[in-house]
Amino acid sequence: MDPIYHDIQLDFSSSDIKRTVIKQASDNTHVLRIKLYNDNHELPINPAWQFIISAVKPDNTHILNQSNISVSDNTVSVTMTKQMLSASGTEKCELAIYNESQALYSDTFYIYVDPNVQDGSFAESTDEYNSIVDTMNKVNDMYNEVGEKKKEISETYDELKEAIDTTNNLIEENEKIKENEKGRQDAESKREQNEARRQADTETAIKNAETATGAANTAAGKAETAADDFQNKLDSHHFVLTEDKDTANGVTGLDSHAKVPLEELYDATTSSKGITQLTDSVTSESVTTAATPNSVKQAYDAVTKEVSRAEKAESDLKDTIDTNKPKWDDKYTRSEIDNKLSALETNIDWKEAVDTYADIAKAYPTPQDGWTVNVKDTDLTYRYNGSAWVAISANAIPKATNSVDGLLSKEDYAKYEEAYTQRHTHTNKVVLDKITQELLDNLSSGNNGAATRILPKSQVDTTQVGAIWYE
Repeated sequence: MDPIYHDIQLDFSSSDIKRTVIKQASDNTHVLRIKLYNDNHELPINPAWQFIISAVKPDNTHILNQSNISVSDNTVSVTMTKQMLSASGTEKCELAIYNESQALYSDTFYIYVDPNVQDGSFAESTDEYNSIVDTMNKVNDMYNEVGEKKKEISETYDELKEAIDTTNNLIEENEKIKENEKGRQDAESKREQNEARRQADTETAIKNAETATGAANTAAGKAETAADDFQNKLDSHHFVLTEDKDTANGVTGLDSHAKVPLEELYDATTSSKGITQLTDSVTSESVTTAATPNSVKQAYDAVTKEVSRAEKAESDLKDTIDTNKPKWDDKYTRSEIDNKLSALETNIDWKEAVDTYADIAKAYPTPQDGWTVNVKDTDLTYRYNGSAWVAISANAIPKATNSVDGLLSKEDYAKYEEAYTQRHTHTNKVVLDKITQELLDNLSSGNNGAATRILPKSQVDTTQVGAIWYE
């Protein structure tokens, strides 16, 4: 059924007791239409204002309601509840208006609750505070909402902390890889240097030994040749004997000292026997002298010392290799590092950038391992590792725009090249630079403008300074 309206005018600048009559026990069928005024002028109602109807019933129970109030223009409509009309007699009412820290109360107006003649039980008159209940419910809702926000903030903090920890672990692991690789490279470089030095020392020792051995062999050969020659001379009587002196076809004659003159003797060569001179040297290159035992021993001692030094160098190098080999074996090789970096690069699938981190879940609700997204507001890059989005970079380079420096796409670069190729150069730029706005204004300024004074040559005095004509 349609509601029954009771009109009341309340002027906050004057006192005028208002009174209306409503039947007892009516329930949501009577509406007070309270029109608000200020000094006989309609009071404009701000949508942010809150209205509460309070009343004291004849039995001294109280009403404090807000949910049964509606507002339109300058009229506040209050639907009378069954509890507001439960006690018969005169009921005192007032309307309260709240706006942030301000409060405004109306004059007291009265409702006479006319007793119901029907014999029967009515609702027990009690206090009704639905405004307070609504406020408490709002407080509870706000408390619950704060709890949810706190939970979301905690979860976001945990996710952010996990992402930071993961990033720090990746950075630490990468630093360890770099440090290990540097150590491996230094050890490898040192090993290569030691190996090169060992090979050079060994080669030098071998050459020295070969030289000394050759010299020794040469000296021994010469000594053996000299000994054989001497023995042959003994066997052939190649020396001066008294019985052979002055014998036909005999030996060379002796000198006054009963010796064979030196000029009569022949030198030993590599192809014939003869006499030879001893040389106490390990560096002589003579092929006509013989080495002394002392020079042979010097060569032998030098070879022995060089062999000992080479053996010690080889032993030291072997000890160095044996000591460092476990460390070298524990390092990544260049090929292994390249393979790991290649695997990391090929496992990245770039997706279109989003505005905020929260937009990642909206744009990509079902991500796959390797999906990578840049967030514009923080310029962080996130990669999905199979279970969560992890920040992997803080220096992603965006595309260049009118306001942001960045990368230039190949399409934009092609446009730039085309524009640069098709650029136009004015051959008469010096003349064009002399054209000013003042000159243009003068050319078109009414009857006095130069354009109005350009006439055929036959009508112009061409000797006049500043004359302009056409033929």
